Amino acid sequence: MGHRMFSKLNNMILSHFKLSIIVVNDIVIIAVLALFYPIFPTLMGYPPDAIQISKLASISIDIQFIVAMIISIVAGTLSMIIALKDFDKLDYQAPLPDQELIKFNNIRKKSINLPYLIYIFQLGFLFVPSVFILAIAMVVNNAPLVVIIRILSLVFTISSLIAIVSHVFVKRIFTALLLKIHTEDKIEGIRISLKTKIFLQIIPMFMVSILFTGMLGYARIMEEKGDLTYRICRDILYNARGLEQATTVEQIFQAFKYEEIENAKITCFVVLNGKFIDSDHYKPTLYFNYFLNHPVGSKHDRVYGDTNEVQGVVRQINGAMGNITVGIKYELTSPKTLSFFIIAFLSILIMFSLILYYIIMTFVKEITIVSKRLNEISEGNDIAAYHKIPVTSNDELSDLVIEFNRLRVKQFEYDKLKTEFLANISHELRTPINLLFSSIQLLELYIKGGIDKNLDKFGKSFKGMKQNCLRLLRLINNLIDVTKIDAGYLELHLKTIDIVNHIERIAMSTTGLMKSKGITLEFDTEEEEVLMSCDLDKIETIVLNLLSNAIKFTKENGRVFVNLFCREDTFIISIRDTGIGIPADKLETIFERFRQVEQSLVRSHEGSGIGLSLVKSLVKLHGGSIGVISEEGVGSEFIIELPIMVIPGSEEVPGAFESENVNSSGVKRVNVEFSDIYDSD
Repeated sequence: MGHRMFSKLNNMILSHFKLSIIVVNDIVIIAVLALFYPIFPTLMGYPPDAIQISKLASISIDIQFIVAMIISIVAGTLSMIIALKDFDKLDYQAPLPDQELIKFNNIRKKSINLPYLIYIFQLGFLFVPSVFILAIAMVVNNAPLVVIIRILSLVFTISSLIAIVSHVFVKRIFTALLLKIHTEDKIEGIRISLKTKIFLQIIPMFMVSILFTGMLGYARIMEEKGDLTYRICRDILYNARGLEQATTVEQIFQAFKYEEIENAKITCFVVLNGKFIDSDHYKPTLYFNYFLNHPVGSKHDRVYGDTNEVQGVVRQINGAMGNITVGIKYELTSPKTLSFFIIAFLSILIMFSLILYYIIMTFVKEITIVSKRLNEISEGNDIAAYHKIPVTSNDELSDLVIEFNRLRVKQFEYDKLKTEFLANISHELRTPINLLFSSIQLLELYIKGGIDKNLDKFGKSFKGMKQNCLRLLRLINNLIDVTKIDAGYLELHLKTIDIVNHIERIAMSTTGLMKSKGITLEFDTEEEEVLMSCDLDKIETIVLNLLSNAIKFTKENGRVFVNLFCREDTFIISIRDTGIGIPADKLETIFERFRQVEQSLVRSHEGSGIGLSLVKSLVKLHGGSIGVISEEGVGSEFIIELPIMVIPGSEEVPGAFESENVNSSGVKRVNVEFSDIYDSD
């Protein structure tokens, strides 16, 4: 059920390829931005309640996010439309005219590298414009360096995450497309080496991890440093003497006595009649002005700038100058701290890049060894059967090498089997042809000696010729059926029959032969009638082939049992004999193509090695299965399980099999299937 749903989803994605890529990209953009929304103020070092304050003091952070999301979606959608302009809706299943095939090949060539080109573009399409905008902001607003670095880091982190996550899904969609429109085996598109792909995908992820961790760490340091400096400056502010008696701003500034705090710049300020006066000529921002009117903290005496790097503590005084606000502003931006984070980031990045390069080169070297050995094999320079590719690791690559080595051994064994099969077929063809030729030579001698004197000998010669013609016909029929099955051309002609009656008639048609061999046939069924749809000819071939084997390998005074019964919705055919049995090590291979229990050309029984393979294929075509239970010296039992089903509208045939059934050449089917056992009448 899950596989079918996935298959339908996959087909739907491919049929709307461009839309699928665009939708995936837009969903990723929305998801990543939504993920960063709650932690955005922390990463940027915004003051408390920044989201609410932003609505009053400046542009709302919510609006900033919405605008950024819209710009990202629009830019991403437009870029995808441009990148995928050649990817129209195509019918991948229909036969392709030359023009469409050319288009397919062009699309395939483009699809090889396009996921990585989209990935690289997404890494920069937010970051590069942000750098340009921030460069203008630095000139216009004289923005602090730490704020610029924070914004750049955050934008790079977001754009990288969008690119990384989007690449995962986009690459899967492109891979599905490439599998669908595969036309020929050749390398297409610009070659991007494996190590380049790994660097492209891992380095941004690593940088994102470092930047994200560094931004959180830096924000935490600023928070703790701000709390400590706040307590120091508050003590300075509340311990100052003579503030009430001061008549000028300079006297107020002189009243503050403090020592320089390491890694913090401290200045004094006064708000007099709504005018902000700072000892260092600082111009307050919108946020700082907002907090002057709405101080926060446990004592409602703490103010913030645009970020946590600028803070202050205030105090209301009613003195000689009237009701005024005095305070101390401290800037926590530390060149040493900022330099430490930058140096640490670059050092870790360089160290990681070197380690990653070493790992990649080791990994690529192992792949190169495998590729080189495969090239030697494909060029025919290494054709030794068991000259395997060396295993140099214990990972997924080693699994691939091991499986390839196993496949190579199996291929060698399969080639050996085909060679033996050809030799066996040659024997099977040569033997009846030799006998036919010998009979013809004898007939020529008999004719020269006079027909009347050699009537009995004529009859025996004709009998032998007919028998060997049947053997050739059986072999050719099997080869034709096997070829059709391999090519997928063999179709079932289903008819509704009483399969119990059908198989009983088939079995009973062999009693004469079994008696001549001294073998007893025992037929038994638990069901008197079972109606089901099947191919009459194929069922006859299956049963006659198994009965032929049973007779062939059962000695005189032996018995053959044919048992029929049902289990739920399954019809079971059991054909058992008391013959020589099958060795245990051969049970798993007897149904394989070209396999025989006796491999030598000088065998005690005739056979081509494709009979049981054909039987298994015909059973599978009916949706069934076949198994075997055997013990040497005791006998063998072949068990066939067929699903009981009636196809609506299929023709019902009352008497399905007759012992005189003949093929298109007028030859009895029983005689053809048993041609390796006895001379037909």
